[in-house]
Amino acid sequence: MSVCLWCAVLLFVAWLGSGWWFISWIGASGWSAGIGRGGFGFGRVVVPREFAVSPGWVVGPDYPPARSGYAPIWEWTVHWASPHPPNFYTSTPLWIPFVTAAMLAAFLYRRHRREHRRTEAGLCPTCGYDRRGLASPAAPCPECGSPSK
Repeated sequence: MSVCLWCAVLLFVAWLGSGWWFISWIGASGWSAGIGRGGFGFGRVVVPREFAVSPGWVVGPDYPPARSGYAPIWEWTVHWASPHPPNFYTSTPLWIPFVTAAMLAAFLYRRHRREHRRTEAGLCPTCGYDRRGLASPAAPCPECGSPSK
C-alpha cells in the first residue's frame, strides 16, 4: 500500500511542478525523454547541426522562457507527433498515472482497514465469519478456509 501512495504523491508533485519547470534528457542520437507541462514525453527528433543541443540533462523554467506571467501550463491529453520520419514524439499527461496510483492506493488502504477492523472484532479478515466461538484461535476459518492471521 505505501508504495502506491508514495508513487501517487511523487506523480502529483511532478505534475504540479511541471507547470513551471521541465527536466529533460537528450541523447546523442536525438532520443529524448522528459517531464514538462504536466506530462511525460519521449521521442526522437533529428535537427540540423546549427540547432543541435549537446547531449545530456536539461533543466529549467518551462518553455518558452519568454512567456508572459507565471501562470502554469499543463497539457491534459495524449499527444503523438511524427512530422517527418524518423522524427516522432509522444507525451502522456502525468495525471493519468497519478489517478491510477491514487485509486490503487485507496483500494489497498480500504482493504487493509477492513481486514484490521474484522481482526480486532474477532472476525475472519477474509469473509467476516465470527471466529470467537472456535476452540483454537489458530484454526482455519470454517466458512472460507483461510488461515488465521
